[in-house]
Amino acid sequence: MDDRAQLAIISYLNDLIQSDSAVMSIDLNLQYAVRLLAERSTEETSAVLSDLYDATDSEAIRRDILIVMARWRNWIWLSDRRAYFRSMRPMERRAYLIASYTLRDEGKHWRDHTKDEFSPFEIIVRDWAASKAGRPNWDVPL
Repeated sequence: MDDRAQLAIISYLNDLIQSDSAVMSIDLNLQYAVRLLAERSTEETSAVLSDLYDATDSEAIRRDILIVMARWRNWIWLSDRRAYFRSMRPMERRAYLIASYTLRDEGKHWRDHTKDEFSPFEIIVRDWAASKAGRPNWDVPL
């Protein structure tokens, strides 16, 4: 698709999410839209996903948004979420652990400081992400 078509689709999806469209009231549809939006970073989409993260109760959608923000290297947004790690649900916590590797030194310091709070499975996720994060051109998978 050319740029104009991509931007038109992104704009349409953003509008559907912001207007609380009935189509987007189904979590599966909304999660699919988030994954489509992940393919191209725009300021508008970043704002829409940030608002959606705060508005949704879906752990899966919140997880995907954390991963999208990591893929986009949205360090400020991810850094702000660090304070809420203890109140995140399991899928979100694991996504944040993976995303923390995009925060570089800040993420390393946070992981070192918080490592005693990680569950056994979170330690496995952390170790997996550590093994991947050092590779050139590695991107957080969605």
